[in-house]
Order: sequence, then C-alpha cells, then structure tokens
Amino acid sequence: MSKSVAIITGGSQGIGRATAIRLARDFSSVVVVARDRTKLESTAAAVKEAGATLLHIHLHTFSDGGGVSGVAVLAESHISVHTWPEKGYAAFDVFMCGDAQPRKALDVFKAAFNPGRMVLGEHKRGVL
Repeated sequence: MSKSVAIITGGSQGIGRATAIRLARDFSSVVVVARDRTKLESTAAAVKEAGATLLHIHLHTFSDGGGVSGVAVLAESHISVHTWPEKGYAAFDVFMCGDAQPRKALDVFKAAFNPGRMVLGEHKRGVL
C-alpha cells in the first residue's frame, strides 16, 4: 500500500481520529478532514515535537457541555487530558521516557489552547 492514499472524514476525535492514526502507518499519504482543526492537530503536534511515537488516542466527551477526558498512548508512555469547561480549566499530564523530550510538548499545547495561566509540576521517576 505504499503508493495509496487514505481519506478520513471526521478525523478530529473518536473513531475518525483513531482510524487516521492507524492508517498513517500503512499508507504513503493520509488526508484527514475535520471540523475542528485545533483538536485534530494539537495532540499529534505535541507528540511529534516531543520526539515521541503516537500509538493510539482515546477520548470521551461528556454530554451537556461537559468536558473531555482522554489519553494518547505513546510508545514512550502517555499524555492524558481532563477538562472542566464550566471552570475554565484543563489538565494535561505528559509522561515520557527514553529520548523523548516532554517539555517540548508544552509550547504546542500553549499555542493550541492559549491558556491565561499555566502551572507546571515536574516529577522525575526512577531517579534516586
């Protein structure tokens, strides 16, 4: 399939997003169409910037204007997100190991979500 092109609609979340990520491994070109470009690009860009490998994304959107909870599974660990739109708050947890550079993902998240305030906590694991 190295010269094939896959076209995915609804690729910003859910099944469309998971399908686009999976097909990107098998096709030379993947065209993804979505209504929300920021959602579509932000996680993939953060993963790429950090030098990590995206394996799978799963998101759950709560009804009635509720938030989103989800995880991007990486070969190097994961990124999780939990949002509370009624409070104007979102939390991203970025865990990576190996040669990945998780701090590089922060600039991508800042550009995509334009937070008024950001609090960073760093917890090194496996280091005595």
